[in-house]
Amino acid sequence: MCCSAPRRSASPSLKDRSRGSLDDVGDVSLSDDDSHALGIPHEWRQNWTTSSHAHYGELIDVSTRTIWLSCEPMSPSDFEQLTPPIGFEKSGVGRTVHDAAVFLRSPGASTNGPLETMMVEGREFAFVAQPGRGSMSAPNVFLVDVEKHHRVLYRAGRVVEVLRDECGTDLVLQITEAQRPGSVNVNERLLPQGWTSRFVTFSVTTVLDVSSPARIASFSNGHVFHGPVVVPETSSESAY
Repeated sequence: MCCSAPRRSASPSLKDRSRGSLDDVGDVSLSDDDSHALGIPHEWRQNWTTSSHAHYGELIDVSTRTIWLSCEPMSPSDFEQLTPPIGFEKSGVGRTVHDAAVFLRSPGASTNGPLETMMVEGREFAFVAQPGRGSMSAPNVFLVDVEKHHRVLYRAGRVVEVLRDECGTDLVLQITEAQRPGSVNVNERLLPQGWTSRFVTFSVTTVLDVSSPARIASFSNGHVFHGPVVVPETSSESAY
């Protein structure tokens, strides 16, 4: 992997490039077709993330390195006040970009099904990811492979940033305003050598499957991308 000579890139304004403001938080009303495309029964409520552009918090099991995601939105201040159970630490909090998403199953499960969950101070958290050991690919980006079974939905007209890495793999923007304990976000973003950025407009409601193991790219400006994803030919693209 090429890790030297990172390319500077100003952080794009997603509020200006997307349909609607990222400040417009709300529940997506899913049609029967949408539910069928996402492929998970509504009864598995812990698998769903339907509050668009909302903040969600993550906890990490220190011994197993498993990641547990809040099943309902929580503000950064609520996350800051949360006390993790013994053996857990705060992994981070961030704002979702997709309009809706589901996790098909918890890591290690052989078939799709309801996620494993736990309660923390009256909030439900679900076991969604098992990360490996990551590495810095450029001064401001941390790369890690993660076992997760994730499917995301975007409404027609949405504009989303997609990065292409040095191997030609596409990663779609997953989170903005990511905050991790002990870290300070910076405005400037550095792309690793050979990476490019473009914006994709979805002409119809689109569901993307994030292949597992997923590749996660966490930038110091609070943007988190995940992939590999296959962007459909029905979408239009513009270079950033």
